[in-house]
Amino acid sequence: MKNKKGLSDVVTIVLIILLALAAVGIIWAFIKPTIENTGSGIDLSAQCFNTEVKPMKCLYNSTTDDVNVSVQLSKGKADKIKAVLEFDDGTTLVGETSQPITLLGTQQIGFSDVAGNALKASAAAVISDDNGNTKTCDVSPTVIQCASSP
Repeated sequence: MKNKKGLSDVVTIVLIILLALAAVGIIWAFIKPTIENTGSGIDLSAQCFNTEVKPMKCLYNSTTDDVNVSVQLSKGKADKIKAVLEFDDGTTLVGETSQPITLLGTQQIGFSDVAGNALKASAAAVISDDNGNTKTCDVSPTVIQCASSP
């Protein structure tokens, strides 16, 4: 017999299996963070469906150009609430509570030196999970008109 040098079938199969395992490991390293982050995003979105905030009162003081918006957490749990002011020219301004709010609790969000007439106010909840991820929920469908005060 001639002196043949080459790989046996067993060695070839073992090398193919090792290459396949290495490829799976590399692909998993890229996919794993995406899968884990998607899970927490879904949990936060589900919490948004169970959370309801609404603006209660909006007062615009024309002498000081200040706006005060009262917001209430009427359902669920929120870490903070954001108030959204909409002006007559279509621009918006966002402010948030500085402390967590309790269920059925009302807090004031103040805006100072507001240029222009604030027409409408709405609110949105800010929630977080146990991992420290936060999400601002969609703006509440409740929109109130701002009233002027002297």
